[in-house]
Amino acid sequence: MPIIDCHVHLHPPGSTTAPWISHPDYREVMAWLAAEGIQRLVAFPTFANAPNNEGMARLAEAGGGTVIPFAWVNPHLGETALSEARRLLHARRLRGIKFHPLLHAFFPNRPLLDPFMKMAADEGVPVLFHSGHSMQSLPWQIAEVAESWPAVTVIMDHMGLQLGWVDDAIRLAEKIPNLVLGTTAMPFHLKIREAVDRVGSGRVVWGSDAPSIHPRVELLRVKVAGLTAQQEADVLGNSILRLLGESDSTG
Repeated sequence: MPIIDCHVHLHPPGSTTAPWISHPDYREVMAWLAAEGIQRLVAFPTFANAPNNEGMARLAEAGGGTVIPFAWVNPHLGETALSEARRLLHARRLRGIKFHPLLHAFFPNRPLLDPFMKMAADEGVPVLFHSGHSMQSLPWQIAEVAESWPAVTVIMDHMGLQLGWVDDAIRLAEKIPNLVLGTTAMPFHLKIREAVDRVGSGRVVWGSDAPSIHPRVELLRVKVAGLTAQQEADVLGNSILRLLGESDSTG
């Protein structure tokens, strides 16, 4: 069974990052993951106003396929960010797009995001949203994006995060077929099983949020969720492979 971490922050050499963030060397983080049996990881650059996507692409190329790089896009940077992401996606060095509406201070369900969502649709890549904080990363806002762009796989990571909002995230995913739930840092282990039961294991993916959270902690939450062996295999790896076009395995 492949184990693939869908949410890792790596610090490419030469990157700058937000002053309140301290990141270990990327090789140390990857050693943590390998020690837990994690074969591959979806990775983003570290926190910054203009994340180092070029550095992330170079790091991934040196990783021999272990790192599945996503561009972390700040839509306020407009055409600069759009052109960079399009170039990297078109070259197929980056495999998707990450948005953090809270950090970069934008509402996801506004026209600001439309050029980036169109690019994702044109390139056939998924987008991943941070969720779970008011006022700019609420489950309903991200669900509205998924409804507006049905051809794009939209991953609502943290699946709402907060008590009550997790229930809304599951309910919304039941209604919107291109909305995928990410378990990263969501603290309620039984909600993972509920999400799988109601949405299907093919639309639930697992991540650790390393290095902020050790991957062993997040793996344990899935292990005690009461999933079947097939459901667990889907959540821990099969589902994200399928969403990335690398496998047809579903739950």
